[in-house]
Amino acid sequence: MEKINKKNKWFAPISICLSIILCFVLSCSSNTDSLLTLMSASTDIVVSFELNEGTTTTELRAGNVLVGKAGTALTIEDPTKKGYTFTAWNPELPSTFPTKDSTYEAKYSIVTYQISYELKNSNALNANPGTYKVTDSTITLVDATSSVSSDEFVGWYTTSTYETAVTTIPSGSTGNLILYAKWS
Repeated sequence: MEKINKKNKWFAPISICLSIILCFVLSCSSNTDSLLTLMSASTDIVVSFELNEGTTTTELRAGNVLVGKAGTALTIEDPTKKGYTFTAWNPELPSTFPTKDSTYEAKYSIVTYQISYELKNSNALNANPGTYKVTDSTITLVDATSSVSSDEFVGWYTTSTYETAVTTIPSGSTGNLILYAKWS
């Protein structure tokens, strides 16, 4: 008989604890967010970021993740990507860690860069494109032409002092350009 009593001496306290937990769960069942928040308050939440070839200055763990507690501040610097502008996180990034592990994908829009041509010759014609994108193939610049036969086109340059000649805009280039026509 004594063996049975020793085994059962923990039964009553455990039963009481389980009853209290069950009552709490049932009282929260209409508000599952509160229950999830309570349950995740002591659990690390993993937020993953799909940067889609972009980079961020925020220090992330391996696998591009941040780890924190539900309800604590969640911040990440907007990512950057050559030739693109960051537009949003999908889904929208909350200001605090959610109650469960989540993934957010960076969305970008491609930038269109302007190409301006300084012909310095009122008789000149130019057949080169006026815009380009980082994803465009290499652009080979064509010579400018003049309706005056004595005007001879020498080349395109990146400065008005004609120091650096340019014949192409390589694929992967970025930034607005001003190209200067040199005549002899």
